[in-house]
Amino acid sequence: GMWPSEEAVSPAMVQPVSDVGIEWMVTDEELLMKSTDMSGSNVDVDDVANLAMPWIATGEDGGEVAVVFRDRVISDRVAWQYGAMNPEDAVTDFISYIDDVRSQLKDAGEDPSEHLLTVALDGENWMFMSEFQHEDDARPIMEEWYSKLATHPTIMTTTPSEFLAKNTTLPEIQTIGTGSWIDGTLSTWAGEAEESLGWQRLVEAREALTDFEAENPNDAGLEAA
Repeated sequence: GMWPSEEAVSPAMVQPVSDVGIEWMVTDEELLMKSTDMSGSNVDVDDVANLAMPWIATGEDGGEVAVVFRDRVISDRVAWQYGAMNPEDAVTDFISYIDDVRSQLKDAGEDPSEHLLTVALDGENWMFMSEFQHEDDARPIMEEWYSKLATHPTIMTTTPSEFLAKNTTLPEIQTIGTGSWIDGTLSTWAGEAEESLGWQRLVEAREALTDFEAENPNDAGLEAA
């Protein structure tokens, strides 16, 4: 699997990601909202069955990648809110949220075991940019969190690879949205003059390397490059 930089995705990246054998990648629910399903309609992320499920994105040459869309609400609570709460209250809130998602799935006639709710966030956000940094490196909440998850009767912790190995039938995306975890756009890293120049220099450096490789395929320095 793959965590794209800043969870940034676009239609153009799907094929290269598939080409190198990556089976899944993670991004934000805002990008699912910007994506279209096979009927051409935008995906309704308020429908929990849509959000709590990987989707298949297909590249221009037919390569497929499963895309895991994080639940922004609960991920951001871990990142920004739980550090200011005592461990018991934070974990109770987390468990309650997951239980509510399960109830919504069951009410919709869905089997919760066939869905994947994804919690994904930058490690530095919750460890070094919230109050967790002042609480013994978050050990109290981690102990409370994992002990409650380990004994919960219905919540099953898993990884995307483990979930995908179940061969659950996944819905398909016609066109994946373009953007990152921040507001579902790329505006934090692109658009301003110095950012555009930086990206252009990166393109030029990459082209210089590939041109050299084509002309000198056996050069000893290519491995280091």
